[in-house]
Amino acid sequence: MVRTGPDGTLWVADMVRYMIEHPDWLPPEGKEDLRPHYRLGGDCGRIWRVVPDRGTRSWPVLDTKNTAAMVLALDSPNDWQRLSIQQWLLWKKPADAVPMLKELSSKSSRGEVRLQAAWILEGLDALEDSSLESLLADQVPEVRAGALRLAEKRQEPSLIRHSLQLADDSHPKVLLQLALSCGEWETDAAGTTLARIANRYPHDPFLKSAVMSSSLRHAASFATAIAAGARSAWSAYRAPLLRQSV
Repeated sequence: MVRTGPDGTLWVADMVRYMIEHPDWLPPEGKEDLRPHYRLGGDCGRIWRVVPDRGTRSWPVLDTKNTAAMVLALDSPNDWQRLSIQQWLLWKKPADAVPMLKELSSKSSRGEVRLQAAWILEGLDALEDSSLESLLADQVPEVRAGALRLAEKRQEPSLIRHSLQLADDSHPKVLLQLALSCGEWETDAAGTTLARIANRYPHDPFLKSAVMSSSLRHAASFATAIAAGARSAWSAYRAPLLRQSV
């Protein structure tokens, strides 16, 4: 297992064990056969700390008595630091964090921070549709894809309309997430959006699976749009549509 450490280095857990599970969870008939191996490898294994040539960053000290300082420290390239702060914010739920998180979600120079602030706001029941619409137009594709995951939980027409406009997005991660999210919305426009994605990339196996996973909810509008679209898309989707209708 590899993780980023608080100091910005890579921590690598190298575990060497014959058995991973605890003996208590083994089936009764296997316990005796495996008993000689219960601790085999227990004296092995290492934790590596990989340090970059430029050195390490200072170990962060998070001030859990100061909400403003915690939110400010969220604007960091270090994912350990961000996740630790997210955990604290969702645990404590400080009301005074909301305005600062909203500002961070819109103004941070780091896309990962903008998105993570939005997820924290969602966890605090404070994420507004207007903020999500801005993230759907973010310059970073991973942020747009993450915003779609947040938007799929909602049935607000304006937010759905902004989401479906990403059918013309150039990034495959965004299109894949949009295809998956379309299965959560009730509007027929989601079915025609699935068909637009299918027409753009009729033979991509990942997009095809995502489109089909969402198409059942929009069977009529999707099938109609596919039949009226490009021949390549109809050829690619005819068989799975027929199987789905049986």
